[in-house]
Amino acid sequence: MSRLLPVMQYCQAALTLWKRVLSITLACMAVAGTVLAEESTNTPTAAELMDKVLSGMPQTPIHIRSRVAVKTGSKRTIMALRLHITLCITPTNATGKYVFADNADEPFAELNVTRTVGKRAVYDYKRGSPMQPASMPALSEPAEGTDIAWMDLAMPFLWWRDGEIVDSDTTRGRDCWVVVLRPPAGEAGYEGSVKVWIDKKFFMVLRAEQFNPKSEKTRYMVVESFKKINEEWMIKDIIVKRTDTRASTVITVIDMEAE
Repeated sequence: MSRLLPVMQYCQAALTLWKRVLSITLACMAVAGTVLAEESTNTPTAAELMDKVLSGMPQTPIHIRSRVAVKTGSKRTIMALRLHITLCITPTNATGKYVFADNADEPFAELNVTRTVGKRAVYDYKRGSPMQPASMPALSEPAEGTDIAWMDLAMPFLWWRDGEIVDSDTTRGRDCWVVVLRPPAGEAGYEGSVKVWIDKKFFMVLRAEQFNPKSEKTRYMVVESFKKINEEWMIKDIIVKRTDTRASTVITVIDMEAE
């Protein structure tokens, strides 16, 4: 009996330890289940997600200067332009001015967009030297000999609220929500849908794919790199590609300043 006592004590201690491990494991599983449940309920709606994207946009006027390079499938540059963008976005309205210029920085095409909450966007198009009012181009078609559409620049889908989050994905090493958005009735110059990758942490658009009414992908836009401007990390290079050619257009931000 005296020999069995240590064995029995050992078994009792082991059983007690196992019960503690089991209780801790079950507690951890319960906590993990609660966290997962919270994460699933914290998935935003498409409208909430796009509201967060807009809230992170500049609410004081900023001016962005950039270069545009049209490249062949072999990456050879066949055309170079300048692009100037002026933006001001507030909770109730937004204005955007997008100007193409030649290499001497002489402007030759300009699109102005004004948006007010609850109303349709107002577009104003000019071209020539000096600038003169002109017929509105197709906003979803390639503009000025590039692969860029005016829609790629104005990004009207930021104001679309008919959509849903369809996936969670990674692009450029960043975790993103993937949301499909559809234009409201009467949206100027666009039919179809847009699939957008939104950074989960910074709520920035990192990729956008355009689809025609037949759900065929026609073009896509990808943020390629970032750089530091005035102590802030900003988008540096954006690549726009059409699916019907091997060509691409690269937008490279030169600088940005507040007005």
